[in-house]
Amino acid sequence: MATRLLHPASSGFGRVAVACFALLALISEGTFVRAQCTVPQSSLFTGWPARDVYYDLSSVTIRKPDGSVHTDATDEARAQMKAAFTEWNGALLAEGKGIKFIEATNESQQFLAEHAGIKVTVGPLPDSPLTAAQTSRTGYNSAVPKTVDKAPMVFDLEDTKVFDRTKSGWSTGIKKVMLHEIGHSLGLDDTTTACGSDNGGTVMPASDKVGYVWERPT
Repeated sequence: MATRLLHPASSGFGRVAVACFALLALISEGTFVRAQCTVPQSSLFTGWPARDVYYDLSSVTIRKPDGSVHTDATDEARAQMKAAFTEWNGALLAEGKGIKFIEATNESQQFLAEHAGIKVTVGPLPDSPLTAAQTSRTGYNSAVPKTVDKAPMVFDLEDTKVFDRTKSGWSTGIKKVMLHEIGHSLGLDDTTTACGSDNGGTVMPASDKVGYVWERPT
């Protein structure tokens, strides 16, 4: 599933709509509210079963023009991705879903992330101004819909149309894209339903025409 990065209305915080749980998670200060915004559940995948899901960011690397690792940019990218998992954990905990994302910090956990969780890598994706990342979901069995057993992700962090490191706040886009991709791993599909600030916006839009709202609520 491809992520389409949308241009935020303003800098600040956003809200995550999770239709399969009828939950709207407010991406700010750990507050959660319900709202009318809906996101379609995938017809193929129901999402993760109730368990710990390891994610591995160790392969996420940004390089300088000379090929050396850009340490500051790499650390910032990983921090934004980790923040997205943390915010989803808050939403899942509030709804009692029994799913928790845990960062892999050793080889055994990295193995679990690769084979039964989320391994995040960096690489080129189709040349599109709207494609920033991609998630591939696989299921436990042949039943439809399937329970997700792993969901590897690829981020095109060298796509300067999406992640322009010359601009202030460039890394906040990484967090927004990761929030979207995690939604796919949870069994959510893109939505084309308008969802404006009155009912919270969504991180699962199919395009920037459906009301992707990233504003601190008043």
